[in-house]
Amino acid sequence: MTDKKQRVRQARSLRRVVRGVDLPTSVKLVRLVQNGDWSGFVSLLSTKGFFVDSDFQMDPCDVCGFHTVGKLYVKKGGRVVGVLDYHDGVVLP
Repeated sequence: MTDKKQRVRQARSLRRVVRGVDLPTSVKLVRLVQNGDWSGFVSLLSTKGFFVDSDFQMDPCDVCGFHTVGKLYVKKGGRVVGVLDYHDGVVLP
């Protein structure tokens, strides 16, 4: 499978989790996640009228010391429209 097809497939999955995101935006979000651009991810969502809230914690790890894990709550108009997992970066659905 080509990289473009895989990115579109992940974008469609992301749209099912975060309601109200159009396909071109979700493809851009997937690309930002793949590049590790966390601030770009949040910035793009905020330009589309979304707000990202987070709940992080540090879990101990035998290999690297600690992992950052938690949830990202994507909100629009004060309502939660999607929840994404976070484990040392955004985990795509």
